[in-house]
Parts: sequence; C-alpha cells; structure tokens
Amino acid sequence: MKRIYILCLVSSLLSCSEEKISDFTFPDIDIEFYLKASDGIDLLNPENEQALTETDISIYYLDNINGDNKVKVDQNVYSISYIDTTHLYRFRTLVNEKTSNNYSYTTIKWGNRGEDTIKCSIKQPYHIKQIDTVWINNKLIWEFQEGPRVFNLIK
Repeated sequence: MKRIYILCLVSSLLSCSEEKISDFTFPDIDIEFYLKASDGIDLLNPENEQALTETDISIYYLDNINGDNKVKVDQNVYSISYIDTTHLYRFRTLVNEKTSNNYSYTTIKWGNRGEDTIKCSIKQPYHIKQIDTVWINNKLIWEFQEGPRVFNLIK
C-alpha cells in the first residue's frame, strides 16, 4: 500500500509541468469599506432608511487617472455583508487589476452620496498580484504591511 501511495505521489508530481504552474496568478486585489453618514448611521445597513443597496452602487474600472475607457463593472465583483465582530455592514470589492505604469484605477459611485476614485499600486511577486499601496481621491491611506485593507468612509 505504501508503494502505491509513493508511486501515485511521484507520478502526480511529475505530471505537473512548470508551464502550467507559471500561468496561474492569484489576485489579492480586494478592498473593503465601512460606509457611514456624518451622523454615524451605517449606510450599508438595510434597516436604515438612508441605506445604500448593491443596486445603488456602481463600480467603474479606468485605464488611467484621467478616466479614459471607463468601463462599468458587473455587480458580481462587489458585495455587502454583515460583520459580526463590528456589528456593522461592510462593502467589499475587487479593484481593477489592469494597471497603467503599475497603478490601477477604480471609481465607486455611492448612489446619490458622491463617488470616490481608488488608485492602487499593484505588485506581482511570484504568482500573486497584490495591492501594495492605496490612495482614495489622491490621499494616501494604506501601505503594505499596515494591516487589512479595510477603510472607513463618511458620506
């Protein structure tokens, strides 16, 4: 039995080609937001009258900071979920993984509450495409190794 296991293991390792492995890139390109009104109301909580729903929010991927080739993204790249530890709702989205000079640009329209442009520096060490730095509306808000990419926005 031991020989069969070893034989299966060796054959499976030999069947993997380096080309197949190198073609795969894992995207670590998500960011998350808590969204509150200036009076502290959770704008993502569906029990609040002022709450935004997933259909109120629009995401656009941009080729550059000038907004060239603005493409609206399907709703399947973002979601709103309840976080037990904070007792708040959180918005999670994937940023544009297409880069221009190693920067990615994404605009989020928050219904009638304005919009924010997210600029990300994206690095690709090994087989991971990963956010290195985040700016919101040209203000630096996060650099790699500063903890999770979760931000508070007041709208």
